Amino acid sequence: MFNHSLKFCAPRRTPTFWKVSRYFRGRATATPDISECGFVSAPVITATIVGRNILPLPPAVAVNRVTKGEFSAYVMGTDAMARDVNQKGFELHWTAHGYVC
Repeated sequence: MFNHSLKFCAPRRTPTFWKVSRYFRGRATATPDISECGFVSAPVITATIVGRNILPLPPAVAVNRVTKGEFSAYVMGTDAMARDVNQKGFELHWTAHGYVC
């Protein structure tokens, strides 16, 4: 049976501005605002990093601190410094699935 109170939400393609994490010294983090999705509780987030060129390959991303209005994404790996990630043009692509009522 299909549950109409579940919603799939994905952003329009927008550039990601990576900033320096307060928790992981020098590492890049982004905190997308997902409040427009209208979730009533923390959704399930799927995320990946996409590069504008074939090389270098984008690093992995970890998702943490998910709420109904935002989540934190942390870049993992050796090229995870905020200045490097911004310079290379890596973008965060994500989807969210959760309840809206």
